[in-house]
Amino acid sequence: MEKIPWVLLVLLFLVSCGHVEYNPDLHETTSLPTAVSSSHFVDVTNVIVESAAEPGQLLTALPDPNVIETFMQSGYTKENPLTDPVELTKLLNALEELQYNNFKRAGWYRMTCGEEEILWLHFSEPETRLFDQSLWLRNYPLYPKINVASILLKDGTFGSTVFKDIKMEDYVFHKPYIPDKNHLLYDEYIRPEETHLRNIDWYFVPMSFGNFEVEKRRLRGEDGYMDPLYPEHTRSTFEYKAWVDSYNGQDVLAFEVYEDVVYGTQWTDITGEFVAYNIDMAYYSAEDGRQLYLLNNGADVKGFVFDPYDLNPECPGKISYYEQLPEDIQILYDEAEQRLIEFNAGG
Repeated sequence: MEKIPWVLLVLLFLVSCGHVEYNPDLHETTSLPTAVSSSHFVDVTNVIVESAAEPGQLLTALPDPNVIETFMQSGYTKENPLTDPVELTKLLNALEELQYNNFKRAGWYRMTCGEEEILWLHFSEPETRLFDQSLWLRNYPLYPKINVASILLKDGTFGSTVFKDIKMEDYVFHKPYIPDKNHLLYDEYIRPEETHLRNIDWYFVPMSFGNFEVEKRRLRGEDGYMDPLYPEHTRSTFEYKAWVDSYNGQDVLAFEVYEDVVYGTQWTDITGEFVAYNIDMAYYSAEDGRQLYLLNNGADVKGFVFDPYDLNPECPGKISYYEQLPEDIQILYDEAEQRLIEFNAGG
């Protein structure tokens, strides 16, 4: 898979901008749109995670399998949220385990990101959280037919594709882009050593699943968001909150990230100005841990407050289990496998 490089706008890093204070009264969320979700694999009764916190760090282990259930009955609200870093870390660990627990049986799982992005994952030993085959399909209305975006073979061979021509009727595999090791974002282009669920967004760009490591590091106070050119300065700080909310007629876990942009090194297409702060509020299912909804808003340095907006489809959507790939999908997989083998052989 080839990721789109970030452009480092050096001149913009040197610009210092004003700062707008966050006023919660200015951006109360409107009613959320109706969404449909379902769960088929719910079991958190046998989760055991060892505690291995380093001195001076917060515990990152899940102490018991009832963390989320206890939280949902805690009475936390948006006006009186959970803010304690230790408890928030426990909650994120529990949410990860709940997400992982969707994959309990050996076989294939169909996951979606909206209706157009489709991912098939295969697990031989699901308890390891390692998938050994994958097939990323894209079925957009403007495509003449469903397109294979990438494939992971049983032997570990991976390949991603581009369209053969502007007709978008066929695809070809291509060599992955490997940047110079001196590139600031070098690690983002390197395939992870493990096909663990926490690395799923490398294989399937739209989806991040079962991985709150960045949030947990920040809760431990290890880092904010660092300016790569001036690492001695932090250009953003973060605040985290969690509470129980209602979404589509069900109680859900709401998790808010408030990012205070200290420098003017982020900007928004909405106004073309630097950002003063960002707020991301995600709603998670208390049954299977899936992210049901993500709401974004914030303000620029001139004081313009963005209306809450949602640009993210339910991702993952409903997760379905199959012992074997359906026949039509197996045909797509077999063809892509043969093409990838021939491509790597120079054919």
